[in-house]
Amino acid sequence: MDRTLVARAQAGDQDAYAALATEAARPVYLVAYRILRDADAAEDAAQAALVAMWRELRTLKDPDRFEAWCHRLAVNAAIDEQRRGKRHRHLPEIAAEDRGGADEGGGVALRDQLDRAF
Repeated sequence: MDRTLVARAQAGDQDAYAALATEAARPVYLVAYRILRDADAAEDAAQAALVAMWRELRTLKDPDRFEAWCHRLAVNAAIDEQRRGKRHRHLPEIAAEDRGGADEGGGVALRDQLDRAF
């Protein structure tokens, strides 16, 4: 990352920030995706990290540490996204009477419930 670009963005240059955000967007997303293993959740976390980058950029003391700082923002945003549990889907509980019974060979009702859940 270009040190002068970071310094200009810290000074409030929106074009410099746009260039930084464009360069950082992909790596930030990839970090979030490695943690969350869900594309939608990773996009949400990456967006949150980029917003945090804009809000907190002036607090960055060493522009040479920008990439490591962005990485930490991405990790924190992914962990926050994971804690919120937005993307956790709960499978419907399968009733005991649907587990066995007349259709022991295939479990058509069970498969139907699972298909609807996924």
